[in-house]
Amino acid sequence: VKVFSGVVRSASDAVANFKVSGTIKKLAVKTGQRLKKGQLIAVLEPQELKEKVQEADSQLNEADAELRNAESLLERVKKLFEGKSASSKDLESAQNAYAAALKAKEVVLKQLQIMQRQLANAELVSPAACTVKAVAVQVDDVIEAGDDIAKLNCGKAVEIEAAIPEVFILNIKEGQPVTIRFDAMKGKRFKGRVSRLGVAASGPSTFPVTISFLENSRRILPGMSALVEIELAETEERDSVLVNGRGEFQLAILIETMRREGYEFCVGRPQVIFRYENGEQ
Repeated sequence: VKVFSGVVRSASDAVANFKVSGTIKKLAVKTGQRLKKGQLIAVLEPQELKEKVQEADSQLNEADAELRNAESLLERVKKLFEGKSASSKDLESAQNAYAAALKAKEVVLKQLQIMQRQLANAELVSPAACTVKAVAVQVDDVIEAGDDIAKLNCGKAVEIEAAIPEVFILNIKEGQPVTIRFDAMKGKRFKGRVSRLGVAASGPSTFPVTISFLENSRRILPGMSALVEIELAETEERDSVLVNGRGEFQLAILIETMRREGYEFCVGRPQVIFRYENGEQ
């Protein structure tokens, strides 16, 4: 279990914004309007992002072709090596070329998946039953990611925003249960869950994570400092944490980033995580 600090904020006053930049194509609300959960607020035309998705898709096709060529070459060199018509150096070179092509495809695929998720955020909807307090844009306005689109009031609920270091963010999932405690309320614990994960860093190597309460208390007020206990994947050592990633290259980037920022740590041997579907690996 890891403990992270957070701050209570009002969940009733919300700011609706896009996670990508672009041009406002449609504005579906006005000040004073009551909204249902999931009701459309605005639609964005992320032209630049669409072009990047198309470019990344083209790069993925090229990377896939390079991988197939490298795989074909490796198979051919293996057969030649078995027939003693190729040297061990030739085989090692073919294996390295295949590994490089595989990593290159993983990088491009990851970038494409991130941009596709961002593209899916081109429609902005109300997070709950809310009233529009103010509208900050007009149709054809060019906005950046995070710019205010509308200010909403959605009730009296409170929530916690915690800053999670990037070394842990991959192990936290939406819906994950958490335990919340306050220095101002000794011995009292509250149940909660992870309701939102930030898609961009909010500070040096930290990501914002929103925690919702499963039980309400009038004693919990906006601005209070909170401690959030989140159970992460267990390891045999108490001072270690298991980090999941998509391939060694992604983990290498994380390790190098943390090293440059002054963190001191030891890294264990990576292990392959197998997925089973219908009993088959």
